[in-house]
Amino acid sequence: MTWGNMLSSSLKLLLLTPLILVHYNINEIAFWYLLLTINSFAIVIDFGFYPTFSRLVSYVYHGLESINLINSPKKNSTSDPNWLLMARVYGTVNVTYLFLSFFILVIVFGFTYLSIHDVIARTDKPSELWAAYIVYAFSVFISFFSKKFYAVIVGTNNIVVINRWDIVNNVANAITSILIVYFELSLFYLALNQLLFSVLLVVRDFLLERSICSGKFKSFKFFSFDKEIFQACWGPTWSNFLLCVNHLIFSISGLFL
Repeated sequence: MTWGNMLSSSLKLLLLTPLILVHYNINEIAFWYLLLTINSFAIVIDFGFYPTFSRLVSYVYHGLESINLINSPKKNSTSDPNWLLMARVYGTVNVTYLFLSFFILVIVFGFTYLSIHDVIARTDKPSELWAAYIVYAFSVFISFFSKKFYAVIVGTNNIVVINRWDIVNNVANAITSILIVYFELSLFYLALNQLLFSVLLVVRDFLLERSICSGKFKSFKFFSFDKEIFQACWGPTWSNFLLCVNHLIFSISGLFL
């Protein structure tokens, strides 16, 4: 399933990129690749939080007795999930990802507006591309928030379930995107397609999360911030984020050497 997920996610990139280069003019191509940088930024941000939260959910699912033991070499735990602690973790993860999703949205408009404005000004469809920009940014907001479901689903040992559905989602997204470009529809429809699959993704993950563990997560409060939980996660989250940024800078600098 993991290999299938990786191959299906690469399908869109491998097949869609040549079509975009053929069917759109240089300004539209520049516009689309500026939109793709938004996704890249979201991935960098999520690199810090997703592994930290998924590990925490896994520890609690396998019986971590107290959040204070999270950094202990020998974590006192049982074989049964600690559902009381899980409820605190669950609400905190949801609140954190909601805040981060809005943060991503602000950063997107703050750091890409001028570049997008310059590119759109050189095209003959400014209103259409501005609409595509807003729609795409909103799809990134939804997709980023859906990552919180991944942390819970993967942390509770249900990665096979989510990988299976990811393959279906990736293939369907690739096919519809390729058809849109092949028939030379505007980039607005390509952005709208991205939004559609983002919505389908978050609905699917919401339903999957509520179905696992005998529906246990249905009884938890969806949004409830616990400062102690967040503080316990902040250290490893920040370390993971810096590591990702370091690798990203190293990779980019290598292009200019």
